[in-house]
Amino acid sequence: MNKKIIYCLFLILIIVNCKKNDKFNNLYKRILENTNQNKLDLFKSTEIDSSGEVIKLLYKEVEREYVKLDETSKLLYFLNSKLGTLDSIKVSFLVIGFHDYYNGKVYDFDFIKSRVNEIRYFESLREYKKEYKKVLEISKKNNSKNNIGDTINFCLPKRKIIESEMEETFYYSELPHDFNCKTYSTLEVCGVILDKSYLTNYVTADTLELVFHLKLLTLEDSMVKINNKINTIGDTVKLYVTGYSRLIDDCCCSNLGNVPNDTFDKK
Repeated sequence: MNKKIIYCLFLILIIVNCKKNDKFNNLYKRILENTNQNKLDLFKSTEIDSSGEVIKLLYKEVEREYVKLDETSKLLYFLNSKLGTLDSIKVSFLVIGFHDYYNGKVYDFDFIKSRVNEIRYFESLREYKKEYKKVLEISKKNNSKNNIGDTINFCLPKRKIIESEMEETFYYSELPHDFNCKTYSTLEVCGVILDKSYLTNYVTADTLELVFHLKLLTLEDSMVKINNKINTIGDTVKLYVTGYSRLIDDCCCSNLGNVPNDTFDKK
């Protein structure tokens, strides 16, 4: 009796799983029909890990079938409702799901999604570290090019402070390193370097963040906060050079305005 119950439960599990896979089956069958067998064999035998190699193997083939989906299809509606509108996430999900399907594994939406998220996380981390190496190189160039006593000018992105009429500057490393100040809403600043120091970096404990201590010579808008503080000509501010992540221009401050007599004193 117990064996019969177990057998019945097993059949129910298979039926439920097949029903869950119904919305994917037609798509997966088309992938099988339109993909080179040698590539399918390699894909089937490749383990899913954080490298994301399994996704790269069949991404184009799955994407080719994905873009053919009718906008009113149940599958596309399901993917949009569960995964959002970003196509790369949905295609990656379909690749991992197809890997399970092709290897005869039980469909598990949450497990497939978690593996996709893990792969994308490590991929973005690898890209970030690669990009961060460029940032460190730029920081080194800024350090060697600009010495204590030099006058520099730079611009920082600015944004509205929530529930306030004021604005504040911020460091946004995702901006292009060669971005044009005129393209973004920015605050232009000119100052003389009084000192340099280093802080432990937030990315890795063994990386130091370069900081320039500057005395302000000109300030485009004195009502914009720099480092959470309102500043005036003659005040000392910090420029986090590593976080700035762009080359500092040669000084072209055309109007130094009313500069205090002790501005160029280094201490």
